[in-house]
Order: sequence, then structure tokens, then C-alpha cells
Amino acid sequence: MTAPEPAAVVTNTMPGPSELGGRASRGAGGLRLASWLIAVLLLLGAATAAVNNLSFTGMWWDETTCFWGSQGLAKYVRPFAPPGGLREVVVLNRYENLDPGGFTVLLHFWTRAGTGLAWLRSLPFAFFLLGAACLGLLGWRLTGSSGAALAAAAVPMLFPAALYFAFEIRAFSMEMAGVAVGALGLVMAMERPSTARLALLGVVCAAFLSPATATRCSQQGSASPRSPAS
Repeated sequence: MTAPEPAAVVTNTMPGPSELGGRASRGAGGLRLASWLIAVLLLLGAATAAVNNLSFTGMWWDETTCFWGSQGLAKYVRPFAPPGGLREVVVLNRYENLDPGGFTVLLHFWTRAGTGLAWLRSLPFAFFLLGAACLGLLGWRLTGSSGAALAAAAVPMLFPAALYFAFEIRAFSMEMAGVAVGALGLVMAMERPSTARLALLGVVCAAFLSPATATRCSQQGSASPRSPAS
């Protein structure tokens, strides 16, 4: 009588907790690396656009209107007229400028540091970067995904029109940034809603929106413009 064969030993081929943890860690590390690479590529793209556009020597009619308005001077003012002060800037916003008046006021102070075209164009470009950053934070808060955050931040950099307005010496990029800031602020405020948070959000949104509303209303109800510097 032959002896029975020994039973086959069944080995556990399932990965253990430590191995699973290692795979998850490597996967997360790869995702972070990919996210950083994408972020670097986006920054390089933005830097390339900045180099090509910040020093662009041309200014078109509406840009010059915004610039001279920030100096308190109206169109067709007499040659060598002295620049006006902040009061003249605000008054001229009622007649000469269809952009949000807050941008012209900011430009008034921005020109204290210089009036070179690269410097002037860096103000709207700063608003463009602010808007892209807020879109990235909004994507991260809504999804918790770094990939979604980078994709959201890349949206304005993938559209030629958005990049064009990013360097125009007008309030377009400020308006786009205001939308992104307002959306991000609303999400943050509703995470822990309170009267103070919502009031602060209202103040921030008003800083972007109320100058435009006031400018348009005053244009519709005001008399013929008179240049304070003419």
C-alpha cells in the first residue's frame, strides 16, 4: 500500500499591506512628479508669453485712453498739459473710460514707479496670473485633485484671446481675475458660512465690480464731458 501524497501547500499570492502601501506611495509620488512637471511647463509657457508681449512697442487707441486717463488727462488735451491728480482720474472715468474705474486708479499709482511699456503691461499680466492661480485653487478645493487644479489653472493659458488680453493695458484681465476670485471666495465662504465671511466676499467682489457699474451709470446720466485738464 502506497503512502498518500502530501497535500499541496497553498501559498498566499495576495500582496500584503506593506506592499500595497508601497505601490500607493509610488503612485502618489508619480502623480506629484507629473503635477510638478505640468506646473513647470505652464510657468514656462506663461514666461514665454510674457517675454514676447511685455516689451511689445505698440499701443492702440483704447490703451492710450486708459493710460492718459490714469494721468488725469483727457483725449485731445492740449500738448504738454500737466498731469492731473487722483481726483481728475476719478472724474475722467465718468466720461473717457468704459473700463472698470478701479483699474485706472491702480494704473495711476502703478505709473509712479515707471511708464515703460513693459512695466505698464505687467499690471494686467499680474491680474492674469492672479486669475489663473485662483482657478487652480478652485479646482483643487472642488476636487481635491492636483491634476484638476493644474488643468483649471491652465485654462486661461490655452486660449490666445485670454493671453492677448493678459498684456493689454486695460481692465480685461482684472475683470477675468475678479470672476475667478469671486468664485473661489464663494466656495471658501460656503465651506464655513458666516455673516462675516459673506460680507468680506461682498467687499472683495465690489472692489472688482462696483467701479464698472458706477462708471456706466454716471456715463448714462451725466452731461457732456469736460476735461479737467483742458
